[in-house]
Amino acid sequence: MLLKNGKPVAELVPVGSAAGSRTATLREVWDALSSVPVDARFADDLQAVNSADRVLANPWDSSSI
Repeated sequence: MLLKNGKPVAELVPVGSAAGSRTATLREVWDALSSVPVDARFADDLQAVNSADRVLANPWDSSSI
C-alpha cells in the first residue's frame, strides 16, 4: 500500500492479480499511446520546473530547503 499524508493512494500487486488485467501486444500498447493527445506546453512546464530548481549549499542540511 502506498500512502500520501497517511491516506492510501495506490496498491502494488503482482501483474496477474490486478482486477481485469490481461497481457497486451506491443502493437496494442503503441496504438493506445499514439492516440494520447500531445501536450504542447509540456516542454515549457519542464523548463519552468528545472529553472526553479536550486542546488543546496549543503544537501544534508534540511534547514536550507
